Amino acid sequence: MNGQKIGLEVLTSDPSDEVLENLSQKLHLAPEFVKFFSLFLIRKEEDGEISVIKKLENYESPYISMKSLPGLHRVVLRKNFWDLSIETMLAEDRVALNLLYTQAIWEVERGWILTSNDIRNKLSSLQSRGEKREYLELAKGLKYYGFMQFGECWCDYPQKGMRVLIGAGNKELNFRVRLQTPDASSSSSSDSSETLSEGSFRVTRMRCWRITTLHAEEESEALGGIIRPGPRLELSFEYLMAKDRYVLRK
Repeated sequence: MNGQKIGLEVLTSDPSDEVLENLSQKLHLAPEFVKFFSLFLIRKEEDGEISVIKKLENYESPYISMKSLPGLHRVVLRKNFWDLSIETMLAEDRVALNLLYTQAIWEVERGWILTSNDIRNKLSSLQSRGEKREYLELAKGLKYYGFMQFGECWCDYPQKGMRVLIGAGNKELNFRVRLQTPDASSSSSSDSSETLSEGSFRVTRMRCWRITTLHAEEESEALGGIIRPGPRLELSFEYLMAKDRYVLRK
């Protein structure tokens, strides 16, 4: 995840599990730790931001999956577990520790892990001294550490057509909604500023969920008239808001 390129001699048809095995051997990652990492497909957006598109399943060919999508995509190695206690075990292995450390730095630099200026300075100091374990211990206490951050999408909560940033981790879906609020310092009613309002949905309170494919007309209606090219995926789930009261969210 730090931009370092690693060359592998594999067939274009080789599935992800074989490519991951070859990569792990090249990195000298202990065989018993390979299961805690996976290959992911990422995309560089027009504004320079990075979006995680998907985890590559074992049966998928990374090469074919990458080449079949429009835009600039890359295959990267990331940790693939939700239980942060696993990191204590992985940190005893030099290669696994370095992979965790590299990913943490990458996510801090991109704002996926939230830090204050004081904490950022402490992390920079630890990084400059090469204190990887100490860096990770400090990072673990920060908001969104261990979360998977997704690209901007649209949501019907708290109202239809809201732009949201979604993160998944710690047994919850976290929504950061972009809200337009009036600018009190301006006399114009059209002036507004953007703020982020946060909310979380606990996985344990979801009764069921589904993913459906939206095409142009369906998507326009779902997003309040906004049309995007090509099919899109919609996640919806029933959520327990109160005792015996479930609400459908999209």
